[in-house]
Amino acid sequence: MATWNAKNLSEGQLPNAKGTILAATGYPTIIRQFHVYNTSAVTTETVIVYYKKGTSRGIGRAVLGPLESADFIDEGLPTLELDATDIIEGVTTNATTVDYTIGGAVFS
Repeated sequence: MATWNAKNLSEGQLPNAKGTILAATGYPTIIRQFHVYNTSAVTTETVIVYYKKGTSRGIGRAVLGPLESADFIDEGLPTLELDATDIIEGVTTNATTVDYTIGGAVFS
């Protein structure tokens, strides 16, 4: 029997060139939490997030001052459902400066 399995879907640091940060694993996926944090104590970072379903489309942007964070998706906000081949991409001003975590559930 197939079930929803809650888990950490992806984590790391955003690249400074648009790149994949989460690829669905062949199963439907629900993103319930997407958090970014600027680890720099001195620089401001611009973060852009994309949803790719065939064509990559921008879905969010945040400008983070030093040590600031933002939630693209959080409890109480709408979730994002990915089909089996969908991708989330991201980019920031400087590589190795903005940490991200994506949590949710995978149907398997």
